[in-house]
Amino acid sequence: MEKNLPNKIFYDQLASDYDAMISFDKAVENKKANLKNIITSEMKSAADIGCGSGVDSNALASLGLKLSHLILPLKC
Repeated sequence: MEKNLPNKIFYDQLASDYDAMISFDKAVENKKANLKNIITSEMKSAADIGCGSGVDSNALASLGLKLSHLILPLKC
């Protein structure tokens, strides 16, 4: 990867390797454990803005929340 890339190009190139750099399943379980501390039984839905690799969405859904997703175009 060349130096001094604009942000969008950098993240586009990194994105294809990101999931290989982390254990997706472990990341979801860690996020789920943290979210359990703040999610109450009254909460029925959540919005994942940005979504990224989907770790947050998967963790929230596994805790029984209905999800809305919003991915905004990146302007660099």
